[in-house]
Order: sequence, then C-alpha cells, then structure tokens
Amino acid sequence: MYCYKCAKEIPEASAYCPICGAKLESKGIKLSGDAELKYVIENLEIRIVKFVGTASIVEIPNEINGLRVTSIGFYAFANAYSLKSVVIPDSVRSIGLSAFEGCLNLIDVKMPASLISIDDRAFLGCNNIVQITLPDGIDRIGFSAFEGCSRMQSVTLPDSLTNIVNQAFRGCVSLEHVTIPKLITGISSMVFAGCMSLESVTLPANLYRIGNGAFNGCSSLKSITIPASTVTIGVSAFEGCSLMDTAFISDRVIEIGYRAFMGTMLKSVRVRSYCTCPEDAFPEECEVIRT
Repeated sequence: MYCYKCAKEIPEASAYCPICGAKLESKGIKLSGDAELKYVIENLEIRIVKFVGTASIVEIPNEINGLRVTSIGFYAFANAYSLKSVVIPDSVRSIGLSAFEGCLNLIDVKMPASLISIDDRAFLGCNNIVQITLPDGIDRIGFSAFEGCSRMQSVTLPDSLTNIVNQAFRGCVSLEHVTIPKLITGISSMVFAGCMSLESVTLPANLYRIGNGAFNGCSSLKSITIPASTVTIGVSAFEGCSLMDTAFISDRVIEIGYRAFMGTMLKSVRVRSYCTCPEDAFPEECEVIRT
C-alpha cells in the first residue's frame, strides 16, 4: 500500500498510515511497457504520486478516467534509474518537490506548455539531461531545481519567469550561455555557482540585485556588464571567475560585497565614490578607480 500524503510505501497489512494517519489507497494506471503510475484525485484533478516499473520511456497521459492530470507530486519519479525519456502532458501545471531527483539516466524531458512552476530539487542530479526548454508561462524555478545536471549545455528561460530560487542551476558544469529573463529583478544566491563552462551571461535591464555567490566559480566567464538598474552586488558574487578580465559596473551600484570579484583577472574597475566597497572585493592587483 501507499500513503499519498507522506509519499511512502506502507506494509500491506496496514489500513492507515502510521505516520500521518491517512487512509491508505491504491490507485494506478498501467502504461505501455513495464510502467505504472500511482495517482490521487484532488478536487476532480489528478496528481501523479509514484512511478512503478523499469520502463525507459514514459508518456504521462493528460487524462485518467476523464479527469485531467495537473501535477507531478513530490518524489513521484525520484531515483527511477531506468528512466531515459519522459513526456509531461500539456495539462500539467506544476512539477513537485524532488519529482525527478536522482534520475541519473534521464536524457530527454518534454516540458508542458501549461507549466507554471517547478518546485525545489525537481531535477536535482539528473546528470544526463543535455538541454531544457522551459515554456512561456512558467513563473518560478525552485531551490536546486536543476542543480548538478552536469551535462546540461543549454537552457531556455522564458520571459514569463519572475523567480529563480537559490542554487537552481548550481553545478551545471557544461552550461555555456544563459540569458536572464526581463522580469527577474534579483538573482538569488548561488544560482549559477560552479557553472565552469559558462562563457556568457546576459543580465536583464531592470536587474536590481545580484545575490551572494550567484556566479561563484564560473571559471570560463571572461566579462560581465552590470545593468544600469543594479544597486547591489553580493558577497563572492563573481569570485573564482578566473578568466574574467573585464567588468563594467554601473553608476547606480552602491554596495559591493566582500570578495565579490576575488580570483578574477581584473586589473582595473571604475566605481562611484559613494559605493561601499571593502578592500578585498577585488584582487589585490586590481586598481579601483573612484569617480
């Protein structure tokens, strides 16, 4: 038996979950190959809660018994090592916490056009995904959602995005280029930290804040242009960007955090006289010109 509330297997002899007390149910639908999807009905909509089987290709239906499949529940496909390709139907609005975490052989993911949010750690450690295209309409990418997707070379971020949470793409060591959507006003902490192949970053014109460690360790990044709207650059934001030799810092920046550009190749930078900037924000050999 299975507790849909706790997302845990429970011994067959039990009628109620010993953890949360919920009544245990077992609803499932067989798919082609060795694949079964367990699900729960909530408000006349279906949430997929568990994948059972060894199938390598799974196409999730958009309806089950006349009810629309609208969400992939937390841990639903977690650690499904056989899974190589998954098609998520256009009825799905949300992908839950750790839904595909640890799917080490997952290569291809078809994201639905209806998608609004990707929850924390949804694809954490899916290190064989090469590219991701997120649909226009998605609003949020959660904490560590794609962290450790080490073979991901490209990601398309739509203009509808307003929130990319901490560490969302941390350790995507093959990612080469990224354009931050125009509605993003703050880049959260460690979002692209450790993306060692990242060669170019385009920041949006209305960016207000660059968070702590946002691009820490992006050792292929050679230059950065801080938009005119940006006010703060966080601690270690670009630390360890070892090839960076050019940084254009806008006049509106009033605070640069400790070690923000340490470990770069910067020889000189210009900042305004009113900018709070500790001595170790830049390499020792970098000339800081106050204007």
